[in-house]
Amino acid sequence: MPWFAIIMGMAYIVAGITHFLMPREQLHMASGIKPVFFESLKSSSTVFRIHYWAIIIGTLAGAAVVIGIGPALGIQQGIMLMILRIGAVCGFLVTALSFGLMLKRAVHVSHIWPSLSEHTRETIHTNGLPNLDPFGLFGFGLVGVWLIAFNLAAINVGVLPVWHGLVGCAGGALYISVSAGMLFHITFLVDISAALGCIVVAPLWSIVLALIFMKV
Repeated sequence: MPWFAIIMGMAYIVAGITHFLMPREQLHMASGIKPVFFESLKSSSTVFRIHYWAIIIGTLAGAAVVIGIGPALGIQQGIMLMILRIGAVCGFLVTALSFGLMLKRAVHVSHIWPSLSEHTRETIHTNGLPNLDPFGLFGFGLVGVWLIAFNLAAINVGVLPVWHGLVGCAGGALYISVSAGMLFHITFLVDISAALGCIVVAPLWSIVLALIFMKV
């Protein structure tokens, strides 16, 4: 379990850094697919690929952490926390699958983009990429709610330091802000969440959690 937490934290650092290294034309989660998205991706897709793989790896590791964290820390989870836990696991898995599908589709289309007709290009722009959770309600919203609820419960029973639990609650709020940014097309919210959540909050919470796991 500690290794899953460490992998999660490191993957989110990579995801956060690459978010700001990608050309702005390739950031589509809040703004949608822009006309220059595929041209930009055809020109340079390395950072895009790294970003998407980091999210896939981070969310799969996150699902493992959510599954094992309660029993590992000896927290008796009530029915509501159990429901949120299941929702968070499903949310992480949906996110991993969605980003895998989007990555495959985006890279494939970018290769054949110059040969496509204008009608086909318009259709692709309209339909976007195959995202199972286009507003992030499951992969970010549910995970954020669980993260807040779990950390509050962990603080209440004393299995996590108060400061660490509050960091986890802040991470949950940032997850929810990603979903809000996607839902209301506010790119700034996604950027803030990537900067604070991926680069600072998520790695800090995950790596300290790994150390706590090791002591347990």
